[in-house]
Parts: sequence; structure tokens; C-alpha cells
Amino acid sequence: MFANTVTPTEPATAGETPAPQRRGALRKLRPVWADIALLVVLAGAVIRLRRWHTGVPLWLDEQMVSLNIRDRDFPDLIGVLRFNQSAPLGWLWTEWMAVRVGGVDERVLRFVPLMFGIGTIVVAWWIGRRWLGPVGAVVLTSLCAFTPQFLRYADEVKQYTSDTFWVLLLVALAGWVLDQPDRPRRMFVWWGVAAFALWFSMAAVLVAPGIVLVLVGVRWRRRGWRAALVAALPGFGWLASFGLHYYLALRYAVGSDFFTTYWKIGFPPKPFSVGTTLSWLADRPALLAADPIGTPRAGLFWSLVVLGLAVALWRRPSHGLLLLAPVASAFVLAAAHVVPLIARLALWFVPVLFVIVAVAINAPARALVGALRRARAGQGTAGRWVTVAVLGCAVLMFAGAAVVLVEPIATAARAPRLPTNGVDDRAAVHWVAKERRDGDLVLVTRHSWAAFLWYDRWYDAADGPGTLRLTANVEPGKDCADDELGDGLRDKRRVIFYSGIRLTPYPRTNEVVAARLAEQGTLVETKRWGMVEVRVFEIGDARPPGTPAPVLAAVKANCVQVIDPDRAQPAQR
Repeated sequence: MFANTVTPTEPATAGETPAPQRRGALRKLRPVWADIALLVVLAGAVIRLRRWHTGVPLWLDEQMVSLNIRDRDFPDLIGVLRFNQSAPLGWLWTEWMAVRVGGVDERVLRFVPLMFGIGTIVVAWWIGRRWLGPVGAVVLTSLCAFTPQFLRYADEVKQYTSDTFWVLLLVALAGWVLDQPDRPRRMFVWWGVAAFALWFSMAAVLVAPGIVLVLVGVRWRRRGWRAALVAALPGFGWLASFGLHYYLALRYAVGSDFFTTYWKIGFPPKPFSVGTTLSWLADRPALLAADPIGTPRAGLFWSLVVLGLAVALWRRPSHGLLLLAPVASAFVLAAAHVVPLIARLALWFVPVLFVIVAVAINAPARALVGALRRARAGQGTAGRWVTVAVLGCAVLMFAGAAVVLVEPIATAARAPRLPTNGVDDRAAVHWVAKERRDGDLVLVTRHSWAAFLWYDRWYDAADGPGTLRLTANVEPGKDCADDELGDGLRDKRRVIFYSGIRLTPYPRTNEVVAARLAEQGTLVETKRWGMVEVRVFEIGDARPPGTPAPVLAAVKANCVQVIDPDRAQPAQR
């Protein structure tokens, strides 16, 4: 697997390929063919910088976490966050400092994710340069540079690029430790980085146990249990760091009913049974291939993963186990209802899959080079036939890689940066802020409240025009007054109804509210910004004639609530 590793000071264990002798510091800096991948690193960084500079509006999740960063003091980020948000405390503090230095701006908020996104590509290049050949290095950096979800989260105010960076770095440093497992200093460095990383990435916590099992196991096999114990002792420092972070931040996410419900779709169904769990796990590869991996060729991609693991385990078993550990951890933790395995919540272990795919694609390239060298050495007819066979296998492998890589890479590289999910709350809220006037009632759906908190310059102004209220659509019951909408419209001449992204589990909220408003007024204007829709209704005796209100018989009896934002639940998402 890792052809260019540094040799341990002791002989390799049985079944492992000895690595080349250690080079001098200056010789290590000498350019090698794997440095071709630096062009990919540069291209990936340029694309990310161009997308970041576009400065598209924040969407819902970004708005909610950014409100915590903007409106709270440094120590207040400890504990429960508003809007059911959760993020590693170190990541939040870094964002907080960036805003205090650079100001409240979309680009400033996205600068930290941008740096982690570029850092992921740099770590991928380091792995390719140290352990893979030129082909493997280019494949790995290309996957990390151009995969659509990696591009998306490189300029979103979320911690997912931090996850990919720290997971890949911990795996890379673990490979560095395994190159010379008898050097205790390397193990101390790994533990120190792991203890620091968990403050910026929850995924760094998830991969650590599996990696430690491999590192300590190799040490035990080579030097016995005493040496393994010495290698494991720094783990107490990691546990202390994790315990502090858990107490300050992580326990609120782990114990949250909201996250338990929100993550439910990423877990096997309950009640537990072996059959349903295995069936659920069998469906994961195809779903993960679509999102977050981003390839339409699920079968081919996972075939390369299996082949890459086989090659890695055959060439250097310890490094193969190192790559297997995060992947196995992801599936085991999901089956145990600890970590969801779906879409962006599974992005953290995708870089390790990319390393495995790069190993698979690099293998025939290395075999081809070896066959060509033997043919040039004049090994006769048999050598030429071996070369032809290896060349055929390499062509098939490269063709498969092209199918997996070229389509998503080409699409991602040329795609313009557009507002996430087609939502432009910035333009829509600014339009409402410009148009609203005294006597207006601005009704905002719950999930668009964050947009007004973030973008509406009048929201906190005591003399701001009009009245801002939240609205919700609920079934009749004890929480539903008979005519709550009518009470809210009293003495109002105009209603501006703002509806954005739809996340509520109750269907057709926007339609129900609009229909009820149309019963008491006339729709005079409609504006749209992607998924955001703003409707303006004239209310009262002076309203102009309009079309009849739509009839929604199934939800006719529903209650449309008008809620003072100051009385709403502060953690409401």
C-alpha cells in the first residue's frame, strides 16, 4: 500500500513490506513525481477562493449558528446554543474571534471553513507524496479538491470541513507513527494532536478509538505489552481533554431530544433486530455514494474501496487496518445509534474512503511501472506478456476511475456558486425592510425568523416601522385560539407574509397561512427569491377587489397563530 514510507529502525513484522531507508532532511524536500498533485491542490484552492469571494447569502443553518456567534460573548458559547445548534467549542471560539477581528460579514464567517477545506486538500497531497505514487496522489487530491459536497461546505458556516481536515490529518499522522512505531515521540505527537483536534471536530473523537487500537496493537506485537502500555498512557491526557469538552459543550447535543429526533433518519429502524439492521446497513453504500460522496456509480466506487483495502492489507497490514478502522467505526456507531450515517452527517469519514480508492487506482500504475522496467531489462517473451497483461489491467482500472471521478469533478469545477437550496433571504429580507411601513403586520414563518434576526436592520430598533410577528399553522386544540389570526389583524391595513425554506413536519404551512389571509384581505403583490416567497395583502374595508381565497378543505379548521417573537421559545429551530 504505502510504497514510499520511511523505514522503521527495527525490522518489519512478518507480512509487512520493509520501507526504504530514511532520507536526509534536504533530500526529503527534493521534488518527486507525486508533486504533480500540487497542481490539483492549487486548482482546488483557487476554485474555493472564487466561490468564497462570491459571498452568497447565508441559508437557514448558517444563519442560526451565526446568530450565536454574533450575539453571544466568548464564554456564552459554552452550554446550550440557540435554535438547537451544536458545534465543537474550539470551532465556535475561532469563528467568534474571526468576527471580532474582521466584522460581521458572510465572507468573514466562512473564512474558517474555507481554510479547513483547503487544508484537507493539502493533507491529501501530503499523504499522496509520502505513501502513494504520482497516480495515487493525483487521484486523492482530485477527489478531495472537487467532490461536490467538499466544495459546498468549504464556504458554508458549518464545521464539516473541520471534520474532514482533522480526520484525514489524524489518519495521516497515525501512518507516520506506524512508519517508525518504535519512536515514542511520534506517539506523543499523535496523542497531542488528537487531544487538540477534538475541540474543533466531533469526528476527531469518533475516529480516535479505532486508530488507537491499531497503533497500540502494532506496538504490542513488536515490543510486548509494556511498550504498548507506554504508547497508550498519553491517552489519559486525551481523555481529560475530551471530558472537559464534553462537560462544556458536547453533553448538550448528546442529551438533546431535538438531535435524537433529527438524527433518527440516519439510524437503523427500531425495534432492533439483526435482520432489519443488516438490511439497513446494506442500503447505506448506495445512499452514501449519492450523498455525500457524490458519484452516480455506487457499485464501481465501492468495488474500488474493497480492492483498495485488499491491496493495503496485503502490502502493509498495519496501514491497511489503519484505513479500515474509521470506515468500520462509522458503520458500527451508526448501527449502535450513536452517530448518524446519512448525507452531510457522514462526510467526516469520506476522505478515508478517498485514500482507499487512491490506493486501488495506484496499484496497477505501480505494477505497470514495474512490468515496464522488467521488460526493458530484457526478461524475454514471458516478461513481455506479463507487461501486456499488467497494461490491460491498468487500462481497465483507469477507465473505471475515470467513470467514478471525471463526471462529478467536471460538474463541480465548472458549476457557479449559487445560494444554498435556492434561498436568498438577504435580498428578500432587505426588500421587506425597505417596503414595510407603520401600520403593517409582517408575518414570518418560524423557520424564517433567523433570517430576520440576521438581515433585518429594523428588527431591534424601537422605532422600526410596522409590527413583526411569527406565524405557525397548527391543528385545533388547547394551544389554538378560535380566532387568533383575526385578533392579530385588528387595526392593520396591510400584511406582508414572509415564507422561506420549509422544514416543519406539519405540511402546507405556507399555503394554509396564505389562504387564511386571503379570506380576510386581497393579495396585491407577490415576490420570489428562489424558495423564498413574500406575499402582500391589503386588509380592511378599503381593500381592492381580488380573486376568491383558495379553498383548502383538509386544513380549513387549522389554527394560524400570531406569536410575539419575544415570547417564542428561544431554542426553537
